[in-house]
Amino acid sequence: MDNRIVRIGAVGVRGRGGGLMRILASMEGVEIPAVCDINAGIVEAAQNGVIAAGGEKPDGYADGDYKSLMDRDDLDAILIATPWELHTPMAVYCMQAGKYAAVEVPIAITMDQCWDLVNTHE
Repeated sequence: MDNRIVRIGAVGVRGRGGGLMRILASMEGVEIPAVCDINAGIVEAAQNGVIAAGGEKPDGYADGDYKSLMDRDDLDAILIATPWELHTPMAVYCMQAGKYAAVEVPIAITMDQCWDLVNTHE
């Protein structure tokens, strides 16, 4: 059995994103070291959700500074659950930062965005 810990950052932790983050936080072998949202109260609620799931309090990015979160060197993947128009630019930045991108659907809303994702991944 692999005992590796997967470290996931979460961007957009209100509503559905918060629910997905709490599911991840409750999984064995998963840590959530950082969360990000544009609303400080939502960031605090997400931090408390991780603690309630038995994890350590994650660092919070309450100003929506997802790039600083994604640039961290202690994350393996990023959960992106933001408004649709932000999915592609955030996923592209995430991949350019060397992280796996887990994006709520839809990941893209134009054909050009689809190609941006494919080209970045390749």
